[in-house]
Amino acid sequence: MSPKTLSLELYHSVKGEGYYADLLLPATDAEITDAKHKLRCVFGEEPSADIISCTTVPMLADINTEGTLTEYNALAKRLSVLNSEELRVFRAVVARKMADEPEYVSVKNLINMTYELDSISIAQNIGNDEQLGALVIETGMNDTVLKLPDEALELLDKKIIGAIQRVNDNGFFYRDSYFALGDFPSKLIYDGVTLPDELMPDHATFEISKDNTVISPIPYLDSIKITNPKHAVFLERIEAKWTEMNAGEQIAFKAALEAEHPDNVRACMLLMYNMDKYEFCYHAPTPEAFAKEYLLKYLPENFDRKLLETANLCALGNALMDRTCARATEYGLISTEGGSIFNIEFTPADLMHDTFEYDVIEVCDKKGLFLIQRIKTEEVPEGHYKYDLQYDEDGYICALKPFVYAEHAGTVITKEPIDLGDDGEIHFTEDTSPNFLGESMTVKEFAESDMSDLSDGMEMSL
Repeated sequence: MSPKTLSLELYHSVKGEGYYADLLLPATDAEITDAKHKLRCVFGEEPSADIISCTTVPMLADINTEGTLTEYNALAKRLSVLNSEELRVFRAVVARKMADEPEYVSVKNLINMTYELDSISIAQNIGNDEQLGALVIETGMNDTVLKLPDEALELLDKKIIGAIQRVNDNGFFYRDSYFALGDFPSKLIYDGVTLPDELMPDHATFEISKDNTVISPIPYLDSIKITNPKHAVFLERIEAKWTEMNAGEQIAFKAALEAEHPDNVRACMLLMYNMDKYEFCYHAPTPEAFAKEYLLKYLPENFDRKLLETANLCALGNALMDRTCARATEYGLISTEGGSIFNIEFTPADLMHDTFEYDVIEVCDKKGLFLIQRIKTEEVPEGHYKYDLQYDEDGYICALKPFVYAEHAGTVITKEPIDLGDDGEIHFTEDTSPNFLGESMTVKEFAESDMSDLSDGMEMSL
């Protein structure tokens, strides 16, 4: 990949909501697609783009440009291969173009202007017509002047000679140098329709780098390292599944990765194969937007939607996100595993409510409470411990872990910590699998009970 030369700020509007994203170029096809996903660009829509900065041609950030993301990427690829002298000439040519077209410069023109730069003649320390005229007379650049006798040359007006030469050369002055464009550019490399193959975005593939970091079309995976050689197989499964997914499924998976934060490639794979347990909403980037989506789902069809445009729904949106366990990501809202975005369900705030009772369970010789819902470590009552249960492909509880990314079977709250051993997790056998004890109680009752009067019940299976 060529070094990054352009930084873009992107914008797109959908349903009255504005979406923003930044993009560094050159980029792969997957990185460009990911930016469009964050902007909710569908069906070939192009976002508006502004150049924030350019490391090699800073003046590009000061002009208005028009183009597609693929065109901007092609421009960045060209800029990344120009040498210092070519960049110097290009800056001068851009300045000339800006003077001729102050309103905007198309990216198509900028791309074509990166070619044939070596065809432009340069005269340094020449900053006006008079200096140019003196150079013409001194060097014999003009055939007509060259034929004049020496005594006649002294009578010539250097400023007029320079102006004539500048017009003939299609030349201009820039930063104490003279640039003779001639018929530059003599041909169009890019016709505005079909980019040359070498200017198309590089294709992103699934790979493992030399330092065992994942390289992939999925941004989140690029932060994952392969710590076990066997995990390369999981990456292959992710690649196979990814190619089968449609755009909507790919976007939802990227949202789930951002929300769940799996820390290894196996967990990413399990999450990918359990996406049917998540609910995803693409068009709800803010709590206020989510509140509108939520209300419109339940309000009568003849409800006047314009009434919601003037309502301040931010507080309602935040409350709904808490009550539905919806989580905001750059790609949209996504539920917890098995949860719903639009149905108000159990939330961690309900955990200490006196009216909620939970099954008593015994795990690894420790008695605790079993919750079907997920809860975060910071939401566990003080003095208690939280563990996640995982089920296998047959639906049976198979493991106890600090956190389960996919195939989550439930949550266990205990008064005493459970030793998870060197592996940091426990895998159950038929003899060690958790048991229900046939009792239920609230968290408060559990905290106040010594649990000694409870006997083992029926072996747990799901």
